[in-house]
Amino acid sequence: MSQPSSSRRRGGWFAATLALGLIASAVSVGLASPAVAIPEEGFCGNAQYYVQANHGRVLSPTEATHIVFNGNPTSIPVTFTSQQSGTRSSTVSASTTVSGGFKLWVVNASVSVTLGISTTESATSSIGISVGPMTLPSGKYQLGDYGVWRQKTSGLYVNEWWCGQFEQVQITAFSVTGVGWNVWQE
Repeated sequence: MSQPSSSRRRGGWFAATLALGLIASAVSVGLASPAVAIPEEGFCGNAQYYVQANHGRVLSPTEATHIVFNGNPTSIPVTFTSQQSGTRSSTVSASTTVSGGFKLWVVNASVSVTLGISTTESATSSIGISVGPMTLPSGKYQLGDYGVWRQKTSGLYVNEWWCGQFEQVQITAFSVTGVGWNVWQE
């Protein structure tokens, strides 16, 4: 079956095909760009996200960047401790919307299955979480950001907005994977 048009296409599919076939397709294609074929008959109101590219983990900071400069002639130990909490959620970015909105649980489930990682709808960072000690050489900066990690992916979101009525949109998704520090030296 050929690639569906970018707007809407009539058709439907069997429940078993949706439950097993589409999820299995999303898993089996991995990060390849699938030729997405809308199955023929079935029931209404379903959606699927086909992950086509994994762009890695991105930290969404919940506080300002921590910075220490070592002006001493010898190395020093540095420890950072979080001072603010904050909540971040999984999100979707697209050039257009779909009827009924994007189903984040569908996006997160596809990311989890395709990449083999755990995702969640949201996470909250905590106060008092430390990282270190880290050895900071003379003349260098130690930097650290604390917040919520999100997995950035892009792919095709297919939405059955009414029985047999489909729409598809290229999206960028940020799926929450946990909380933590990102530290580096310059």
